[in-house]
Amino acid sequence: ITDLGSSAEMIRRGNIEGFSVGSNAIFENPASLNKVNVLSTSVFSSQIMKEVNYRNVSLAFKSDIGVFGIGYMDAGVDDIIKTKLSGSGDNATVIADGAFSYKNRVIKVGYQSSITEELHLGVNAVGYINEIHTYSGSGYNLDVGAIYSFSELDVSLFARNIIPTKIEYSDTADSTYQGEESLPLQVIFSAAYPFGDLDILGQL
Repeated sequence: ITDLGSSAEMIRRGNIEGFSVGSNAIFENPASLNKVNVLSTSVFSSQIMKEVNYRNVSLAFKSDIGVFGIGYMDAGVDDIIKTKLSGSGDNATVIADGAFSYKNRVIKVGYQSSITEELHLGVNAVGYINEIHTYSGSGYNLDVGAIYSFSELDVSLFARNIIPTKIEYSDTADSTYQGEESLPLQVIFSAAYPFGDLDILGQL
């Protein structure tokens, strides 16, 4: 879900992560929460293909011991038509048989601390909740990140889902059902350098 972009600011950078300046940084590298001066909040909403409703909200505040943040993100589709075959043989037709919804949610609670003026560290506790029709699943993990400034060059390195865990699924229509989905480890390295009126950014 984070691949959709956490803000208009991030999307205009081509989804290069690690350099947001507000509370929405909690959805990227938590170390970049260091740019929050006192209090920051962000609300973002969009619709994809006139069907997928996407939104997030975040809040971060700076304290004497570091920056604390919380963020909620979801994407979902309502009224997906459920179908079935009616009749048999050449006379079989597909007809509507009710509707269901899909929802993907992510909750992040983060903390950021600056070791020096150049080196910043951050960590997120993450919760995942997925629902589709009668199936639902949840899982938990951690994100960790660091940002280092070499003069004008900023370097960001962070990892999502550093603990090998899975989302466990159940089905309200079948109590014997058990399913699982692995949470993929993502390691993202990015850099930003100001060049006159331009910012040169790269990401791996």
